[in-house]
Amino acid sequence: MTKTQPQKGDKNIKIIEQLICESLVSLQNIYPQDDSKRKSNVYYTDAPLKPCRTCRSSEDSLKAMQGQRLVFPTTYDNKNDSEDSRCAKELRLSEQEARFAFTTILDSTKTPHLFQYAVEVPTIRIYRFKKGNAPRFAAHNEKNVRSASVDVCLFLGDKATPKKYYLEFKAHSVDKEDISKDFFKLIHDRSERDAPKASFFIHVFETLHVGKIDASRIVDRPKYNDNTKSTIVNIAKKYSKSLLEANLEANPEANSEKLGNPNPLYVYLYFLNKGSFQSFIENNKENDSLGGLCELLKTEINAHDKKPLSSKVELLSELDDLDYIKKDNNLTGFKITIPASSPTS
Repeated sequence: MTKTQPQKGDKNIKIIEQLICESLVSLQNIYPQDDSKRKSNVYYTDAPLKPCRTCRSSEDSLKAMQGQRLVFPTTYDNKNDSEDSRCAKELRLSEQEARFAFTTILDSTKTPHLFQYAVEVPTIRIYRFKKGNAPRFAAHNEKNVRSASVDVCLFLGDKATPKKYYLEFKAHSVDKEDISKDFFKLIHDRSERDAPKASFFIHVFETLHVGKIDASRIVDRPKYNDNTKSTIVNIAKKYSKSLLEANLEANPEANSEKLGNPNPLYVYLYFLNKGSFQSFIENNKENDSLGGLCELLKTEINAHDKKPLSSKVELLSELDDLDYIKKDNNLTGFKITIPASSPTS
């Protein structure tokens, strides 16, 4: 199969990357970096609304409060039977906050773009996602199957034949099966007449285990924050196994027909707690610099028993064309590029 890469002239991929990073920074700006602030409130934000300075009256000022209105809700302690005594327990981060942060940026960003968007968009193909089994395409005559959905789809251009870009959001260390089905549809959802130009997977965590990765990919795992219940190497392993299941040669039952080259996939792995990410980077600097750290993660993602992949891992803080975002914000995450040719060729 002929290897293809995203069109060099497609500047939209870089614009979408800028919008994604803007939304991740905006989410990070409302996330409480101080551990003590994550409890006791019914909702939380680190970016409170501010009165409008240009309004002529205090009443107008209150109506035009400025700032980010998205907040984090909290979970409740349900151990006490008395409803009156229930108290807010922990801040809740979910994929919904990440998705709404992105659509808010789409509507308000200063980054010039012409995208329109829809949410929970039905996929082109129909799939069979069954727990314990690798994902596959479903035949049209199968019972109890339907289209999957994509969290956000960006449209650009003519309404009859627009350019399309898929985005899927995840939070925390979800099961490998959840990642696998998302990777499968993001990579393979296409037909002869219709296909997204590229797909994006945005995976958000609160904190990162700050232990050290050694050259043999063994992780030093003392007790760490239970908000993630994972290490970055374990995340990479889940990605690797999910990409293997998206390989139509390694998963022959999935390959119902030849679809041509799959969609390129861009993964953004982001950690909201700045302190834990910076400590992780400091603890792993001896891995032949930060470039060596990315190499170790790439080795883990690319490694499986069938065919080696050719993914690329980069620190978001070192990406080009994001200077206007990085100027006041240290981007705390990684970008993983899965070329269009990797899963099937």
